[in-house]
Amino acid sequence: MSSTNNKNDKNKKLFLINEEISVSPVLLVNPDGTNVSLAIEEALALAKQRELDLVLINQNPSVVKILDYGKYLYELKKNKGGKKNVVKVKSITVKPNISSHDIEWKAKQAIDWFKSGDKVQFVVKAPGRMADRVDLVNEVYDQFSALVESYGKSREGLKKISKIQYATYFMPIKK
Repeated sequence: MSSTNNKNDKNKKLFLINEEISVSPVLLVNPDGTNVSLAIEEALALAKQRELDLVLINQNPSVVKILDYGKYLYELKKNKGGKKNVVKVKSITVKPNISSHDIEWKAKQAIDWFKSGDKVQFVVKAPGRMADRVDLVNEVYDQFSALVESYGKSREGLKKISKIQYATYFMPIKK
């Protein structure tokens, strides 16, 4: 029975550095972006001269860079955590008898959410006898859809999700 030790996993190196690199020749990427093909000994000498580390970035072809390894790992870790793009679903609930000013205000709110990359759930709540008036429900949906059409679009029309509720999702339009 084998068990994994988290402490050992943390100490594993992601890249080969300095004398751990045994392949030759290597393609050295300079800080200015130019590439030079060198023997591994020459690349190590350049790294020691600059008091930095020689890091193997890619195995095949053998690509190395001269950089501060600790700083490089820190930047990788920082960038990995910062790339989480969470898409939120915001919700707008209206009734079929909503005034035109109120629907415009709700549309403006949805446009702000689209600009920040969020999805919008549009819900029409039709209590009582209004639930049977599908024409009023569709009219409100059409009005809202027309107001936000340049920022977000619905994948499908309004669907009945309960006895008194109709809903759809609007996705932001990528520009």
